[in-house]
Amino acid sequence: MKVNLESRVGGLTGKTGDVVYCYYRHYNAMYARQYVYPELSEHNRQMGSVTTNMARLEPSEGYRQDLRDYVWSYNNLRISRQAPLRAWNNAFMRLMYAMAKGEWIARNIDLQSVVGAGFHPAPDEGLRND
Repeated sequence: MKVNLESRVGGLTGKTGDVVYCYYRHYNAMYARQYVYPELSEHNRQMGSVTTNMARLEPSEGYRQDLRDYVWSYNNLRISRQAPLRAWNNAFMRLMYAMAKGEWIARNIDLQSVVGAGFHPAPDEGLRND
């Protein structure tokens, strides 16, 4: 739904009655939708458990900065214009879910119970083929 306001108040977000609205400064856009209380299911509980566990991993600041750089680069691609990443933690969650699916080297990771010894940025030199 397109939202047109007589006077736009910067940073205005929230709920009025049964309408939820949010303003994105970066895109100079506002969206609104009807508020619907979700029905909680087992899937919701599982997602909550995974999200709580991912928050406990606490990646290092260097790793977070690498993810911020990736988000900035990704959002500048044409393919990401319809669904940009908003923050480094969105990229982190996508990375963890892709690893859990077994799309890379790691296979069958249980995101509800994974523990980390810290995530650190990649070395500057990278891998060499000698």
